[in-house]
Amino acid sequence: MKIVHVENHRHDHIVLKLTFRRGGTTDPVGGSGRAWLTGNMLLRGTKRLSEELFQEELDFLGSNLDVGVGAESVHVIGDCRRETWGPFMELLSEAILSPSLLDDELDKLIRNHIESLRNSRDSDSSILMQMIPRLLFERHPYGRPVRGEEAELPDCTVAGLQAFHGDHLASDVLVAGVAGDATREEVDRHLAPLLERLPAHAVPHNLAPLEDPRDTLDVLLVERPGRSQAQVGIARRAAPGSAEDLIPLVVCNTAFGDTFSAPLVREIREVRGWSYGVESTLLPGRLTGVHLMHYAPSNEYAADAISLGLDLLRGVIERGPAPEDVEFAKSWLINHFPFHFDTASKRLDLQIQMLLTGRDNRYLDRFVERVRAVTPEDAHRAARNHWAGRRVAVVVVGDPSLGDSLERLDGLTRLRRVRYDHPGPLSD
Repeated sequence: MKIVHVENHRHDHIVLKLTFRRGGTTDPVGGSGRAWLTGNMLLRGTKRLSEELFQEELDFLGSNLDVGVGAESVHVIGDCRRETWGPFMELLSEAILSPSLLDDELDKLIRNHIESLRNSRDSDSSILMQMIPRLLFERHPYGRPVRGEEAELPDCTVAGLQAFHGDHLASDVLVAGVAGDATREEVDRHLAPLLERLPAHAVPHNLAPLEDPRDTLDVLLVERPGRSQAQVGIARRAAPGSAEDLIPLVVCNTAFGDTFSAPLVREIREVRGWSYGVESTLLPGRLTGVHLMHYAPSNEYAADAISLGLDLLRGVIERGPAPEDVEFAKSWLINHFPFHFDTASKRLDLQIQMLLTGRDNRYLDRFVERVRAVTPEDAHRAARNHWAGRRVAVVVVGDPSLGDSLERLDGLTRLRRVRYDHPGPLSD
């Protein structure tokens, strides 16, 4: 168990973020959504209080409480005034330790959740972000949707949720974060009753090794008839948070496509006018990371925009980013860095994120110093280390007619097609 404390006495306000390092990857095959449902059932009443009474007590305290579930985490997030911290902590602990987990409440949650999943298909960009991990990590738990497959959710049972709750919400996988008007002594005192009652150890959970076929180009066309514009995502595995050369890779990605003047943005948006929104994003995780290019060209230019993005990135891998782009990226990162720390809550979130993704506690303290030290050669080396030879997963959400141009992509290994409301895992 780790405690992250950000002290700030400017306001009479406490923010708590309790993160259990277990999430959707623990879902059994055929039982996706179990962790998501368990997390969200924590706010649907306790063994003592109905959902309505639980919410009334929260409102009386003037407090908020929310839950977020990821592939490897369950976050319980709340805030309160300093003077109500004691009763708020009792209520939060009750939600974690003794949720009601009633059949009728679970049925209601599943029905509402399935409706929400169906509504999310109205957004092509939402469909894109759901399909990218399916393609990039297929047959691995990272490729299963944390929110669950629509066809599998009705089979989730209270017994299954109780199993996740008892097996995985334990103190040894907990990161407890507190920010605001509190000393460390007060933090320890308020957390102690919860920590004493949590199970000491979670059931061991080890993920299977990640497979990464080399030098392949897999394309998935998610067919959305009638669309004149395509949503394009180009993804590959990249550096985990623990990588020693993560900072040079961050600089390299920023130089490549994470500012308005970066080559990827300039070539697709400014020079050719193919897409207004263009971005290159680096997402470091615990076991691996993801590099993602995302834009939305018209159907006419979709295949060309994919080819150009791949060519531009290949140039960075082979020759490195331009020195002037590296210098601009360094300046941009350094100048924007303070905005990540302008509130105690942001500092807390960032420090917890560092822990969850394997970055040491010096990452933030030395960020500016290490960015300044990056050379174009360092950025080039990081690109070769983490981007070269990787399997590339391209997801396109758009009209079925795009298939003809996608089949002509240079180096294509495989093209698959699914409907936008595809019900489950991808087939070979």
